[in-house]
Amino acid sequence: MTGEHWLDFTATGKDKGLHLLCAHFGIPQENTYAFCDSYNDAPMLRAAAHPYLMNIAPADLKAEFATQIDNVAGVLKTLGH
Repeated sequence: MTGEHWLDFTATGKDKGLHLLCAHFGIPQENTYAFCDSYNDAPMLRAAAHPYLMNIAPADLKAEFATQIDNVAGVLKTLGH
């Protein structure tokens, strides 16, 4: 699933996928954002410069990732997309 301004990863190794896409497209690591809600997303959250955890995520992930949101669209709007 993709949107106009994002890619949705469903496979394992999401952190590796993020790094490969950055390398391929020349995107600086500091310009990466991840919006996630589950344990399989944690590696990508750790790899992204700006990790956002959805409020529906499990409590132990909330303890690790401070930035929590209800709506991705609001963040994208703030970023100008």
